[in-house]
Amino acid sequence: MSLLAIASALAACVAIAAPDRPAAISEEVIGSHLRFLASDETAGRRTGDKGNEIAARYIAEQFKRIGLEPVGTSRQRDPQAKMNGTGYFQPFSFVAGSMRGKHNALEASIKGRRVRYRLGTEFEPSTATSSGTVSGEVVFAGYGNKNANRDDYAGLDVKGKIVLVLTANAPAQNRRFPQFEAQRKVQTARDLGAVAILIALPTDTDSPTFNSGARPSDAGIAVLSVRKSLAAAWVTAAGRSFDETEKALEDGPQPFATGIQATVSTEVARRELPTANIFGLLPGSDPTLAKEYIVIGAHMDHLGMGGSGSLNSDGKPAVHYGADDNASGTAGVLALAEHFATAPARPKRSILFMAFSGEELGLLGSAHYVRNPIFPIENTVAMLNMDMIGRTKDNKLSVIGVGTSPILDSLLDDVNKTASFALTKTNSGFGGSDHQSFASANVPVLFFFTGMHPDYHRPSDTFDKIALWDQTRIVQMVAAIADRVANRPERPAFTALRGPSGEAGPRRLQIQASLGIMPEYSEDAGGVPVGGLRSGGPAEKAGIKVGDIVTKIGDKTVRSIEEYMAALASRKVGETVAVTVRRDGKEIVVQLTLAESRR
Repeated sequence: MSLLAIASALAACVAIAAPDRPAAISEEVIGSHLRFLASDETAGRRTGDKGNEIAARYIAEQFKRIGLEPVGTSRQRDPQAKMNGTGYFQPFSFVAGSMRGKHNALEASIKGRRVRYRLGTEFEPSTATSSGTVSGEVVFAGYGNKNANRDDYAGLDVKGKIVLVLTANAPAQNRRFPQFEAQRKVQTARDLGAVAILIALPTDTDSPTFNSGARPSDAGIAVLSVRKSLAAAWVTAAGRSFDETEKALEDGPQPFATGIQATVSTEVARRELPTANIFGLLPGSDPTLAKEYIVIGAHMDHLGMGGSGSLNSDGKPAVHYGADDNASGTAGVLALAEHFATAPARPKRSILFMAFSGEELGLLGSAHYVRNPIFPIENTVAMLNMDMIGRTKDNKLSVIGVGTSPILDSLLDDVNKTASFALTKTNSGFGGSDHQSFASANVPVLFFFTGMHPDYHRPSDTFDKIALWDQTRIVQMVAAIADRVANRPERPAFTALRGPSGEAGPRRLQIQASLGIMPEYSEDAGGVPVGGLRSGGPAEKAGIKVGDIVTKIGDKTVRSIEEYMAALASRKVGETVAVTVRRDGKEIVVQLTLAESRR
C-alpha cells in the first residue's frame, strides 16, 4: 500500500463525526493531513512535478471521501478537459521553464580568421534572448551600466551592433537588487539599439549554463552568456590588454569598438507543463442563497527541490517540505471541508473548497480560476485564504483584507472574543497570496497568516515545527467566520480601498517602489498586463486601467515581468516617472509618483 493510500485511510479514521455534530477541527485531523502533504512522498510539491500531482490526488481523494460534489474533471493533466463534474481537478498549462532549440551558434571574424565557439562550453543562450540570427560589429561597453553614476556607453554608437560586457566582481559595482544586474544590462543595450549582448561570466573558472528552470522572456535582442576567457580574447584582439582594461574599469568606463565582426544565432522555446487546482463543492441549503458562493482556499504548491525562490544557503538541491508554506493552509482547507460537510445542517450559501497550484510562481492557480470560474465570479461573496498558518509566535495572528467589506472588521473582532488571538489587521486586500486574485475581482477577502520565520523557503520548513494547537485554533476561527458569512441574510458588500494600508503576508521580493498595480505573471503580451489596481494608488490616479499593458517605465522598455521588476528595483518611492501603457493597440504615456510597495 502506498503512503498516499495509508495517509488517506488514516485521515478517514481521525475525522469521524458524531451523528449530532460535525467532525471536529482538531490537532489530529490537521496533523494527519499536514504530515502527508509535507512528506518525502510529495517531495516539496513543486508545480509541475510528480510530488505536486501526488499531493493534488490526495486532496481530491479527501474531497471525494468527505462527500463534496465534484465540479471539475477527472483528467488531472489535461488543460483542455471540460469541467463536466467528473472529478475535482481544474487543469491548466503554465510555463515551467525553457528549452534550447537546435539553432544556437556563435561565430566571430577576428583579423580575417573565422572562429566558431562551442555551445555549452564557451557560450549559452540566456532565457531572456530573442530567437533568430543577427550579425554586427562587436563593441565593448565595460560593465554595461548607464545611469546617473556611470555611463559605460559614453561616446559609443551601438545601433545595429553586438555589445560585449563584463560582470563586476568588485562590491563597489553592486547596486540595489544585484539579482537584476544582468536584466538591466540587457534592457540598456536593447534600448540603445544593439542587436545582441554578450555577458561575460565573473571569473575564469565559471562555465556558462543554460537555466532550463527559468521562463523565457524574449528581451527583443539576442542574449548570450559567455566565458570570461572569450571576452579576454576579443579585447586582446582589439589591441588592448585585458587585465589592464578590467582594472581600469574600476576607475571608470572604457568603451571602444573591437573591430571584430560576429554572428549570433539563438533559439529558446518555452517549456509548458500541466498542473491543476483542486476543488469540491458543498451546496448551500437555501434555494436562493445557494447560488452564492464562499471560497475557502489555500495554495498547495511549494518549491520542490529548491531552485528559484529557495533561500537555502548552500544552494544545493534538497526537499523543501513546505510544512508551513503551505501544507498548513491546505490541511486547514481539508479540515474545514470535513467540518462543514458533516454538519447536521448545511450552510445556506454554497462553499467551494479550493487548493491552488502555481502560487509560488505568481498566483497562477488563483488567477486562472478568477479568469475561468466554475461559478460566476460576481456570485462569489467572499474568499477566505490561509497561507502559512502553522508557526504562531506570542499568540500573534495577522489577518489581511478586513477593509474589503464593511462587515469584516467587526465580525473578526466578535469571533476573536472566543479565539483570543493578538490580532494584527490590515485593510488592504493586496498582499502576496491567492486572496489577491479575488480582491482584484471585487470579492471581499480575508487572509490568515502567522508570520515569517527563519525556515521560510528553506528545507527546514518541516512538520515537527508546526504549532498544531495554535493552527487548530486558527482553523476553528476561520470556520466561525465562514459560518456567519454563509448564513447571514445579505451578502458582504465589497469596499474598494483608497490607498495602501499596512503590509503583511508571505515575503516576496522586497522592491520598495510600486505603481499600485497587480501585474499579471501568466500572460505573454509583449509587456506586463495590469490585472488589478490598488484603489487610490498611483496607477489608478494616473488613469491606468485593468487590461492595460505596461510597456515602459521611465526610459526602460518593459517586455516581461522580470523587466518590470528590474525597472522598479532601480526606482525610489516618491519619484515621479513616465509610464507607458498599451491600450486597444495605442500607446498612452502617463506621469505618476511611485508609492511604497505594500505587497
